[in-house]
Amino acid sequence: MDPDYMSQLYDQVDINSVFGGSRTIVSSPYGDRPSLGDWHEGIDVVHLGRGGTQWGDLITYGKDLVVESIGRQAGYGNTFSASFKSSLMDIEGNAQLFFGHARAAQGLKVGDVVRAGERLGTLSNPGGLKPHLHLELRINFSTGPVKVNPMMLFK
Repeated sequence: MDPDYMSQLYDQVDINSVFGGSRTIVSSPYGDRPSLGDWHEGIDVVHLGRGGTQWGDLITYGKDLVVESIGRQAGYGNTFSASFKSSLMDIEGNAQLFFGHARAAQGLKVGDVVRAGERLGTLSNPGGLKPHLHLELRINFSTGPVKVNPMMLFK
C-alpha cells in the first residue's frame, strides 16, 4: 500500500496532540527492527515535556474518536482502540487506532465519542518497560484489518 496515497485519505494531526501538546517523538518506528529481531507493527512514542514520559501521563488525540474496545492484551497490558472517520472516504469506522500500554480514561466506555484534545486515557505500565505509548493504525477492509504505518496520520 502506497504511504503517499494513504496519507491523503486522512486529515493529519500534529503528533504533539498525543500527549496533550507536549513535544512528542517516535522512540521506536514502524517496521523491521534488526537489533531486536522483530517486525514492529506500530510506533512507540514518548514526550519531552517536564519530567519526560511517565506512567500515568495523559493521552489525548487531535481528532474526534469513537471508542471501539477497552481491555487487556498480552504484551501490551491495558489497551483501548478507537475509530475515526476519513474526511475523503466518508466511511464511518474505516480506520482504527490501537493504544497499547494505555488505560482508558475512567468512565469511558465502548461507543463513547472523545472529542479532539479530550482525555482518552493514561499510560499504564505492563511491567518491565520504560514509559512509552504504543500506537497501531489498522485499516478495516472487507477481508479484515490490515496494520499500516501510523506515521501517515501525523504531520
